[in-house]
Formats: sequence, C-alpha cells, structure tokens
Amino acid sequence: EACGRYLPEDVTGLTDYDVWPAELAERYRADDVVVMASRSAKAVEEPIAGGSESGWIETYKKPVITPDGSLLGTVGFARDVTERVLMSKALSESELRWELAVRGANDGIWDWNPKTGRVHFSERWKTMLGYEPNEVGEAIEEWSSRIHPDDLDFTMGEVDRHLNGETEFYQCEHRLRCKDGNYIWILDRGKALFNEAGQAIRMAGSHSDITKRREAEVRIREHTEQLNAIFTLSPVGFVSFDNSHCVSYANPAFLEMFSLKSEDVVGLDELAFSNLIAECCADSGSFLPLPTLRQQLADAGSKSMQRIAIELMRPTQKVVEVGLCLSELGVVSQILFFQDVTHQTEVDRMKSEFLSTAAHELRTPMACIYGF
Repeated sequence: EACGRYLPEDVTGLTDYDVWPAELAERYRADDVVVMASRSAKAVEEPIAGGSESGWIETYKKPVITPDGSLLGTVGFARDVTERVLMSKALSESELRWELAVRGANDGIWDWNPKTGRVHFSERWKTMLGYEPNEVGEAIEEWSSRIHPDDLDFTMGEVDRHLNGETEFYQCEHRLRCKDGNYIWILDRGKALFNEAGQAIRMAGSHSDITKRREAEVRIREHTEQLNAIFTLSPVGFVSFDNSHCVSYANPAFLEMFSLKSEDVVGLDELAFSNLIAECCADSGSFLPLPTLRQQLADAGSKSMQRIAIELMRPTQKVVEVGLCLSELGVVSQILFFQDVTHQTEVDRMKSEFLSTAAHELRTPMACIYGF
C-alpha cells in the first residue's frame, strides 16, 4: 500500500528500484548491505516513501543466517508510527517553549513526588543557591533542610494546607540557605495533582529570588516609619491633599490644635476644609480659601508662600502661623502647615511695649536736659 501495490504478487520478484523512487531505493539498498555485512539488526525511523513528513514509518531489518552460518539475506518489517512521531514532536516543541519561558523568567523549577519523596530540581534552582548541578541531590530534604529555622514551620504549614485541599495554589515567601551560608529570600509557588482518592501524586512549581525586592520593602518600611514618627511627634500641624485636592492626611499636632478627629477632615475637599478653618478664626476672612492661596503662589512664581498669621478663637484662643507648599509628587498635590506662635507673639508684644515705655521714660529726662 505504501508503494501503490495492493497484492503480494505485484511486488514479488521486484527490486527496490522497481518499487521506490531512485533516491529512496538507494537508501534502502544501503541499509540492506549494512545489515548483511555487519550481521546485526538495524532500526530506522524515517518519513514515508517520497520524503513527505506527513507520515512516518519505523523499519526494522535483521540478517537471515542459516544454521551452518551462511547468509541468506535480510528480513524486516515496517509499521506506521506517524501518530507517535507527531506527538513526540509536539511534546518537544511544548518542552522547548516551556524551557524558553522558564529561562526568560529566570526561575528555578522543582517537581516533587510526595509518595517517593524524590524531587527534580532544575539547574537554575541549584545555581540560584550557588551550587553546581551535581552538588544537589533529589531528596526533599535538599530543600527543607535549607529553609531558615524561623520560616520552617510556616512554610511546611503552607505546603500541608495545599496538600489538604485548603488552598488552590501553594505560595510562600521564605529564606533559603545558599552554599556560602548566606540566606536569600525565595518566592515559592506550586500546584499539586491529586488522584481520584484526593491524594497528591505530584506537585510541581517554581521559585524566584526576591531578595532585592524584600530589601527594598524593608527600606521603604523603615523610611515610612521614620516619616510617620516625624509627622506624629512634630509640634507643627501638617495637612496633605491628594491630586483631587481633597484632604488625605492630617497629623496629630494639627488635630490637637483644632480639637478634631482624623475622620472629621480626611476626605474633605479644599473648599470645605477652608470653611472649617475659617469658622475657628476670630476674623473669618483672615484665612483665605486654598484656591486663592494657590493662585497667589502662581502669581508670585513660587511653590511656597510666606507664612501668614491667623488668630483662632476656637477651640482655644491662640495665634497660628499658616504656610502652603505645592508638590509635584504623584500622590500629594499640596501641604498646609500650621504652627502655634502664640508664645512668640506674646513675647514680641511685651518687647514692643517695653521698648515703647523705655523710649517714653528716656524722652522725659532728655527733654529737661535739652531745656537746660
């Protein structure tokens, strides 16, 4: 059928050259010669006659030797292995795509058999920890023994939760010990395959080095804590506004200065906030609306204004100095700061009164002196 002949009589007595194209016949004849000369079997997997890769056959040839050791010829068979070859090619292409994707992601891959405890660790998994490929075995302890002691219970708990069906995916951040003794942060992810009885028969996943990300998070957290401490402990009141010009934050000093709670101001637009402050002033017109203050800055070509003093009547009588700064940051549009200068104002008043009195008392004897 492969060569277009459907009865045994149609090919009996013919040579390869009578049945196949010349190039193919030469190859088949050469295979026969090799088998007979070496007196050993030979298996070949090749495209179907004509060179088309739409079909594949597997050919097996063996020498025929008589009991007395003489060579009679060859015998063989061929079978259609197209489906197997195409599946193998598809699998190879899939594996290649997977390998390229894994390499591009720079992740280490692991494949664990819970029943045997054996794990396949990819080369990248090992080199990420500073090991050569032959320096890490296939026991699950190669992973668990390197987990930081402080992370071990939590990590194994996450694995158990997934194997018990409590989570759809296993995901955990923990530290792993490297060959040099140092620890790196790992993002470990995976998913188990369960049988009909609900038992995990395989679990595979990847791990990524997230050390730099964790270090950056620590720096950001420390920086944020420092800023929070500064704003919390500062005697100066600060109020920040988001890009919509609504209050996004008010520090404790401001809230105490006006006897307000955070929920009283956070979320207010700048007009409502301006009205709230103006109501506390002795002269409601002394605190200009924020759009007006911002326009004054634009007219002056500045990003911060000269501080202005306002006199509060509520909740207590005091003098407060107010300033406005504009911001180009993505989350903050402007910041208002309020500083209680009641004491400084009183000192300045007393100083002025003293100088006025002293000048008056000095002028009285000086008038007599000038008169004499």
